[in-house]
Amino acid sequence: MTVILISEIHFLSNPQGAFAMLLFEDQLVLSMFFAWKSCIAERLQTNLDQLQIFWSKIGQSLLHFKSK
Repeated sequence: MTVILISEIHFLSNPQGAFAMLLFEDQLVLSMFFAWKSCIAERLQTNLDQLQIFWSKIGQSLLHFKSK
């Protein structure tokens, strides 16, 4: 798989939140919304866990792309 686009879009209505997209070959695989300041502790932990998975997938994809 090839990483086509990694983008971060900040919303005007919630500048603390960011929407991160990871696209593989024109197919949206992962999209998440993070609203850091408005999260309760449990939700923040969930978002941090998702963020770790998100960056792990990016890292694996980049390593796969680099090895080709």
